[in-house]
This record gives sequence, C-alpha cells and structure tokens, in this order.
Amino acid sequence: MKGFAHELNTPLGVAITSESFLRDKVGKLKEDFRQGKISKANLQILLQEFDDSLNLIESNLTRSAELITSFKQVASHQEYDELVEFDILEFLENLIISLRHEIDKHNANITLDIPKG
Repeated sequence: MKGFAHELNTPLGVAITSESFLRDKVGKLKEDFRQGKISKANLQILLQEFDDSLNLIESNLTRSAELITSFKQVASHQEYDELVEFDILEFLENLIISLRHEIDKHNANITLDIPKG
C-alpha cells in the first residue's frame, strides 16, 4: 500500500504543480490585459505554456486513474495469488511522460528500445 501511495503521489503532484503554474500564468494574463500590456508574442508564449500545462495535467490525471485501476486489479488478484501481465513499454512511456518536466530541466533524452506488447 505504501508503494502504491508513492506511485500515485508522483502524477498527482505533477498535476497539482501544473495547475498552480497555469493559475499563475492566467493571473498574469488577466493583469496584463487589464493594463493593456499584451503583445502578440507574449500571448503566443502564454498560450503555449497553457497548452503544455493542460497536457501535463491531463496525462498525469490519466496516469493516476490507470494506477488506481491497476492497484484494484493487483489487489483482487492477490487473493488468488495470480500473476498479472502488463505492458512494460506502456508503463515506462507513462512514467517518462509523468517525469517530463524533470527530464527537460536536465536537457536529457530518453529512448526506449522495447518491443510493443
């Protein structure tokens, strides 16, 4: 259960941080609009930041829902001591997506060479 909570906290933390960032940027846009300080270039940058933040929120909330579903499946299978199959490529792709903001900070590039399925 402790491991599951830790796994779930990562995408939820990213989603919360992205929401906070987005809220700050919307506040800046409102203030700049109120003061008549919006340039086309700044608006384009803000819109891209909005889009990036929304994508992060969506992917991390989706990942959280997948983790909960997976946990339910594992918990139900533990009663019968069954093996559970999962797609390692899909798992790692989702992990990389959830950590994209950290990966980008270090200008790192991750390539997966794993067959699908």
